[in-house]
Amino acid sequence: MLALLVIAGCGAHSQVVRDYESNVDGSLIADDSGIGWEVVDRFRLVSEPQGTEKLFNRFVSYYGTVSSQINNEGMLETQWDAAAGRYRDGYLAVAKWKVKLSFNDAGMCEWRVGAYAPTLAPCRSFVVEVPKGETMVEVRLGGSNGVIRRTVLRPRDVLIASLGDSYASGEGVPDLRQYGGWLFWKWADAKWMDARCRRSLFSAPGLAALMYAKINPHVSVTHLTYACSGAKMSEGLLEEYEGASPPESAAALRPQVDEFIGDLEKAGRTPDYLTISAGGNDIGFADIVTAAATGSVDDVKKVVKRSVRCGVMSVAEDALTLKAKLDSSRFIRGQTQILLTEYPNPTNLWRLPENSVGIVGTKEEFKEDCAPSKGKINFVPSAWVLGMVMQISREELREINEKVAAPLSDMTTRLADAVGARRVSGIDEEFRLHGYCAPGLFTPNGIVRWVNTVRDSSRMMGLVKLSGAMHPNIRGQAAIARHILEKIRSAECADGKIEEGTPVRAKLCQGDSWRAELPGFGPGPEPLPASKQFPN
Repeated sequence: MLALLVIAGCGAHSQVVRDYESNVDGSLIADDSGIGWEVVDRFRLVSEPQGTEKLFNRFVSYYGTVSSQINNEGMLETQWDAAAGRYRDGYLAVAKWKVKLSFNDAGMCEWRVGAYAPTLAPCRSFVVEVPKGETMVEVRLGGSNGVIRRTVLRPRDVLIASLGDSYASGEGVPDLRQYGGWLFWKWADAKWMDARCRRSLFSAPGLAALMYAKINPHVSVTHLTYACSGAKMSEGLLEEYEGASPPESAAALRPQVDEFIGDLEKAGRTPDYLTISAGGNDIGFADIVTAAATGSVDDVKKVVKRSVRCGVMSVAEDALTLKAKLDSSRFIRGQTQILLTEYPNPTNLWRLPENSVGIVGTKEEFKEDCAPSKGKINFVPSAWVLGMVMQISREELREINEKVAAPLSDMTTRLADAVGARRVSGIDEEFRLHGYCAPGLFTPNGIVRWVNTVRDSSRMMGLVKLSGAMHPNIRGQAAIARHILEKIRSAECADGKIEEGTPVRAKLCQGDSWRAELPGFGPGPEPLPASKQFPN
């Protein structure tokens, strides 16, 4: 029989929470004892009560509508202090968990947790706090002479960190989109967890962390993100950076990797997983998008010629510096699994698979569907003042596909090798029917756009803001998150972090019932969005 965990100090076992109801996991998984348990509020970045459930419900709603997410619910409270530009004190220190216990019996049960006296509480919903290590739980049925059932709680915290650029920060999926009233009178601007770097809770690494918290009831997940829109390998990850929207007279941001390592050393924590998305801005991605939206094909060619080749070379050099910095930390070296995400080709539907199934029309018809008017902004009278109608044309997309997509893919492979990372592949393949040239968000054959057009970006973030264009929308971010999650889940199973012989291991490592709990994992074609606020 496992020893009872004796908790030192009178205040170590805090007051029981009797009325809490959690829908994050849906139902508790019981072991052979008949006792089920789950960690409460598992996604720790959101700090308000029931925050995990609130964020997940927002994600599901946003995923189902794509374009209707507005700022009528307010921002969720998080562990990020935007004013101070750092995570709140104590965020990385996880010493205890709230755990919900359940036994499949109606009425009241006599519960005994650890070395403490028995407590009479509801059989199906009893919340207590437990510390690190093992805690024995007993439930007695049928009075003082009744049957005793026992199980052991072993909660743990999974630390998932993120470094990178706009694809990792969540550019294009603000936490709350802008909401406009009549004409150009805006009721509210777009809002971000961190406005300076345009960090969103709906970023792909953040969603992957949220998804893992959703499907594994026996862990909490601490998510650290340092990703910043516009960041490069040099200016951003390895050197100081002003940020995407720097406040006036504000000091430059410390390098992401230095800030990351500093937080680890201060808390004495080792990350389980580190995701990296980098290199796109080094080869001029942001400048290329701006040139395509506001200039001509010749302008795009000039930026490509100026930036791509030199950027690929600089990333190769900076990768060695990044590797050295990560290896210099005793909290990372050899202990953290590094995952480098590949970029999807945002110009997709120029490259339809040879044996495409269920697609109406020919490849040429799909190419023609990405007409010069795709996603254009045509403001009146502002278009007259600007002297242009912002859009990205078919010819510009072809240039980007031919001169940028291939070097970017090759560069991420080399970067992964250089830093000792596992490449998160399959992302580009899944985006093949969902890029900028996809027919739209509401097409009957289900070929849904996962990439923001110029118009999508302006509607999400402001009238003449192009930064979200050619970045993943919520469907795209979720698709990238699914690939990150698969790497994390498989590693948790392979490394024995999910205990053998437990119902959770059976669920996550030997079956696929968990897939039904997450958007986008279901069998068959992806469901179409439910609203039509962003037409073609």
